[in-house]
Amino acid sequence: MADGSESSTVTGLITMDAIGNVTIGRITTGNATIAAVTINSGAAVIDAGNTGGEDIVAASGRVVINTVTGVGSADAIETTVSSLDVSNTASGNIDLNETDAVSVIRLSNTVVSDTNGATGAIQLVAGGTITVVDSGAGGFGISAVDGDITLDANGTDSDVVVNHAISTTVAGGVTISADDTVTFA
Repeated sequence: MADGSESSTVTGLITMDAIGNVTIGRITTGNATIAAVTINSGAAVIDAGNTGGEDIVAASGRVVINTVTGVGSADAIETTVSSLDVSNTASGNIDLNETDAVSVIRLSNTVVSDTNGATGAIQLVAGGTITVVDSGAGGFGISAVDGDITLDANGTDSDVVVNHAISTTVAGGVTISADDTVTFA
């Protein structure tokens, strides 16, 4: 997709599968399921640009992304979604900017350890509360092999609610910031 191009449906599912990169202009759906938007890439998910608003909109649905070489590594993927389930396996970072509150089912970056916290990193910035969903509700937590993990809930009165593990190794650090409170269950 080019910057400014859009793929949309009123209530349908959107699925994108590619051997190579998936470049996103704008994807929108009113679907409210746990598979509202699914992107599987044999390479990376790339932001085509910032024309038209957020890259992925499924305000009441979940976005599921599976990649090999990163999600928004060069330019964060902007979202307005209810929940996130994102996995990356070989190289690159995960960088997401959510416009409001979001539930995290999984953020996983299993990039091979290189003892550098800046590679294989995970960053989620949200304009509302970030809730890391517990395993009893289907959550898998947040994990990076050795990358830094950053959660930043910067909207007015936004919280970070941690109900599941957040883990990285010695090379990576964990930074959690909230406009209001950070709670560990």
